[in-house]
Formats: sequence, structure tokens, C-alpha cells
Amino acid sequence: MLPGNDAELDQWIGEAVRDRDAMSFTLLVLAAFSCERVADARHLVGGAKLVGVRTYLGAIAFRVQGEMPEYLLDGIRDTAIYNQNHAMALLSIAVWCDEHRGGVYPDQLIPQARCQTAEEPPEYRAPTHRHRLPACCFDYCPTPFR
Repeated sequence: MLPGNDAELDQWIGEAVRDRDAMSFTLLVLAAFSCERVADARHLVGGAKLVGVRTYLGAIAFRVQGEMPEYLLDGIRDTAIYNQNHAMALLSIAVWCDEHRGGVYPDQLIPQARCQTAEEPPEYRAPTHRHRLPACCFDYCPTPFR
């Protein structure tokens, strides 16, 4: 059962992030969305790495309120995260910026996408996700994903 008001729900989500409780964070946020409640994008700073399923990460990223790209970039920077979750985060940011900012991306998006594509082993590449990233992410990659 979710708390009755949004301030208390926000506090619960914040506690899940502080406690590094992946299941609580994911379930609270998804339950909130299923009840037409809100979650603030700032929780992605600590919460992005807690989401173990890439499709959940994308769903959460598109539903949070606030400046999702910057918070999500902070959430995936310098942290251990599955390659496919990292790719989904970058894709979510690119699509969100296309829809809400006319294709204006945060400064860190392109460098992170370049690192992701250059370092990922071929068997883990997910070209179906990468084709939506800006083309300039691949301008130096020896095996571009197109």
C-alpha cells in the first residue's frame, strides 16, 4: 500500500535510494506510476543503478517529473551498471531530449555514448537500442552500430 500523500511517497522513495534497496525503489516507483502518482527525477541520481531490468529503467526514466536527463546521467556516471542498462539510460535521455528539447542533448551524453559503444564487447551490443542514439556518437567507432 502506498502512502496517502505525494510528500510521504517521495520520502519513501528517497529512503529506498539511501538504503540502496533495489527492490523497494523499483516497486515503489512503478507502483506510484500505476496509480497515476509522481516520482521526482532527482531520485535517479541514486536510483538508476538500483534498477536491474533495462526496460524498467526506460519506463521509469520517461515517467519521472523534472529534468530527467541530467539526473539520469549523474545516476549512471562512475558506477557499476549492466551494459544494457547503461545503453537504455543513454537511449532514454536521447529520446527524451528529442521530444522535450528539440534534440538538444546534455553535454555529457555524447561522450558517455562514445565510451559505451567503444568499450562494449560485440556479444553484448544491442544495435536495436543504439540506432536511436545521435549519429555523432559513432563517428570514430571502428565498428559502428547502424
